[in-house]
Amino acid sequence: MIKTRNRYVIASAGITLHLMIGGVYAWSVFTGPIVKQIGWAEASVSFAFSLAIFFLGMSVAFMGRLVEKFGPTSSVCYGLGVFLTGIAISNQQLWLLYLAYGVIGGLGLGAGYVTPVSTIIRWFPDKRGLATGLAIMGFGFAALLTGPIAQTLMASFGVSSTFYILGIFYFLVMIIAAQFIKKPRQNELPKAVIKKASHFSLTGQNMTANTAAIMVGILGLFNGAGFSVIPVYLGDVFSTRELGAIHGYVLTAWAAAGMVGPILLSYTHQILHNYFVTLVVFIVIDLLALIVSLALQRALARMQEQVNK
Repeated sequence: MIKTRNRYVIASAGITLHLMIGGVYAWSVFTGPIVKQIGWAEASVSFAFSLAIFFLGMSVAFMGRLVEKFGPTSSVCYGLGVFLTGIAISNQQLWLLYLAYGVIGGLGLGAGYVTPVSTIIRWFPDKRGLATGLAIMGFGFAALLTGPIAQTLMASFGVSSTFYILGIFYFLVMIIAAQFIKKPRQNELPKAVIKKASHFSLTGQNMTANTAAIMVGILGLFNGAGFSVIPVYLGDVFSTRELGAIHGYVLTAWAAAGMVGPILLSYTHQILHNYFVTLVVFIVIDLLALIVSLALQRALARMQEQVNK
């Protein structure tokens, strides 16, 4: 008889993995020290983050079905990318920074982002919103932890050594967590859980470094809360059968924004020496996105009414 695995252990492993890769949102904590140590332009350093987000979205979009099968790949790529970032900084090689953190690290992010989400949804058909929300909240919440930790490490060991330490730590934690993130076998879920899930489907910069680190964490936390609803929403609209691939296609928009946003922000800051104009533009774009979301919600509601008739 095959032993039934505890689905809360799987969920905890997924949250842990997202806590590791979510450290990418703390990149702005490293930007100032890197610029100060090496003298690279702020926009040049920010571009490494842009590349990471771009390759995250692109890798998930075009390898949505494959990344679910290769959990350990995330630990190798992301851990190696972060470790090599330290080498790039130590040797003052900007191209290696882009390759390490942007390309290799970004591919690791893509491999590690979708796998826990799509797996947890299969384990929690009765609590999809709660389970996946917790996992992706881990992705956003990570910056709140990484920011202060990175500040402490850089103060004690320097910038390059901080990336060495984080790279090794990420690899070890992620490789262990990946061993638990497995899809449920046939008939492994309790019948009561499946029955309950069927029922639900029928019913329905002038600041200090420490302050900056905290602000980065808060931004990451709310960013995670925005991302937590995406997989559940997609699952409701398209079902969970191809969730990995569909979720990846949606993230292409995120990848494009990750390429443009940080670069735009850095250049406008260099020219205007403030973020006011850029933030106003982003607010307008967000309002337009809200209007589109409300319109889509009404359209889906009308479609559901027609189906019920």
